[in-house]
Amino acid sequence: MATLQMKTIAAQRKTMLEGGMKAVFKNLFSFQEIPDILISDQSYYNMVAKDILAFTLAHSAICDGAQIFGGFLCSIYSGVLYNDIDILFGETKEYNSFCSKICNLLENILGLNFSEYTIEEISKKYTRSFMIKATIEGVEVE
Repeated sequence: MATLQMKTIAAQRKTMLEGGMKAVFKNLFSFQEIPDILISDQSYYNMVAKDILAFTLAHSAICDGAQIFGGFLCSIYSGVLYNDIDILFGETKEYNSFCSKICNLLENILGLNFSEYTIEEISKKYTRSFMIKATIEGVEVE
């Protein structure tokens, strides 16, 4: 059964999906205007900061021709927690284009200083995977 908090998170995520980066920025600049609460043992601020990072990456990947799938996609409509974003590129050049601009997205779009994030590539046999940790408006996310 979905709680009111989960429905609220789902509504915010749907807005960030449909509203593009304008909606992501609106969340970035306003999420700390309400008190922080715990939702499923995670702080609201942490969830929203993670969403801001995830939607920034997702919108950029979509612009490079990618498709988003998996648990992140389901979480948009359910409001549940997700572990990662699954991004599928049809061609290597699309993937390379996206990967080459991750630092620029974090610094120029989200306004992070290079000391406020780390990007670690995780070796996998069938794909490339990255762990991104960032501090967004004082909130640490990964």
